[in-house]
Amino acid sequence: KMNERSSRSHSILIIEVSQKAVMQKKGDVEEEVYTSKNSRVYLVDLAGSERVTKSGATDPLRFQELTRINQSLTTLSRVIETLSDNATVNADKPKLPPYRESMLTWLLVDAFGGNSKTTMLATVSPAQSNAAETHSTLRYASRTRKIINQALVNEDPSDALIRALQEEMTLLKLQLADRQQQQQQQPLSSMSPRISEEVERLRNKLCFSEKFVEELREHQHQERLEWDMKFQEMRAVHDRKDQKHKELQQSFEGAAQELDTARAEAQRKAEEVAALHQLLAEKEDFIAEK
Repeated sequence: KMNERSSRSHSILIIEVSQKAVMQKKGDVEEEVYTSKNSRVYLVDLAGSERVTKSGATDPLRFQELTRINQSLTTLSRVIETLSDNATVNADKPKLPPYRESMLTWLLVDAFGGNSKTTMLATVSPAQSNAAETHSTLRYASRTRKIINQALVNEDPSDALIRALQEEMTLLKLQLADRQQQQQQQPLSSMSPRISEEVERLRNKLCFSEKFVEELREHQHQERLEWDMKFQEMRAVHDRKDQKHKELQQSFEGAAQELDTARAEAQRKAEEVAALHQLLAEKEDFIAEK
């Protein structure tokens, strides 16, 4: 039987990577440039589609697994077909792929047609009996090759602007040092006014860039503090709700225990009443006989 020992399931491992800071060196000047970059790595092992006649899925549970796997693969095929058509035929009016029709495609929405670099490995069988599945898999992979992704760095705009300004400031410092060296090497009488003006211009531009970067850092710091405060408030609300939920759960458990105790007591009383009725009936029968 086909896939007799297979788990018959899709396996998805998602790894989130976050980079907070990196050291960069420009020329002889070394400084720490703070950045914030985030990325995700998707490792996906797809279960292959199969036919009932080959797999022999007579068990209802196995048949249900087979149906759901084939349905998710069909949805993924439609997503790949739509994306490949958007890259070739429907480039002017792209269509929206049916990501929401399957949990598999919804989880992989960033990997297919998103901000990502995707590699697909297709495994096929050389057996002649699996020629139809091999042809379908190769056609599947061929359509995937037509998808065009444009991967961009997931970087905070403020961090990117600060990094660009710091690079510009480093370049300005090097240019200013070079012009000042030229200015010192020339005699005061033969000094060109153009060099002095350029030195002054570089100083002003460097001063403006440093002030602007400082303001951006201050704004970014205040913004992060505000987000931290909001996060702490949300966490406090969550903790209060969680504590309230625990108290309600404990109260419910206590009420359930009291109800069970009351039911047991009522059952015991009912048994005592039944025993008394039985005893009374026996006494009445005894009196009636005499």
